[in-house]
Amino acid sequence: MSARLEISSREFDVVLMDVNLPDDDGFEVLREVRANYPATPVIMVTSRSTEIDTVLGLELGADDYVAKPFSLPELRARVRTVLRRATEKQNNSDSAGPVRLGKWLVDLTRREITEDDGNIVRVTRGEFDLLSALLKYRGAPVSRDFLLDVVSANSADTSDRTVDTLISRIRAKLRENHNDTLIIETVRGIGYRLIDVTRNQDKGH
Repeated sequence: MSARLEISSREFDVVLMDVNLPDDDGFEVLREVRANYPATPVIMVTSRSTEIDTVLGLELGADDYVAKPFSLPELRARVRTVLRRATEKQNNSDSAGPVRLGKWLVDLTRREITEDDGNIVRVTRGEFDLLSALLKYRGAPVSRDFLLDVVSANSADTSDRTVDTLISRIRAKLRENHNDTLIIETVRGIGYRLIDVTRNQDKGH
């Protein structure tokens, strides 16, 4: 499948693309991606490392330009940075008002979670970042690796268990009424997804 068809066939959290594609020109594909999918982060990963190529890629809308050879830790750091910027941009675009989540209001701008009675739920930065990422894909499974990248962007102290630990904390703090209904569901083999508890809450009133 060509790069154009691949990108148009599904959603991506971030696109890593070479300039020298087997059946296309990476710069032309980048131009098309920016025109049709302006919110999708793109990192050019290529052996074409001249100043002209780098400037052209950035001017065409690439979020970053990585020249080969590169180390995997460097690439992961760059991906995290791009994802963090995309998340912050998404949060800013959602700043029209708080998001309803069951009996809670999640204010992405003020980074606050408030119950209907006005009580503020105290959460850490990592917990809020993770919840914000789940809200972005509300109802859809989100991979554990992606969530780890999200929380790692603002903290160097992470491990394979970081996401699971943060999920446990959020579950403990956000219980629906007193029936222990969880707002975050484990998706076996993938990660987690945010479930809509508003419907269940409405039925209880």
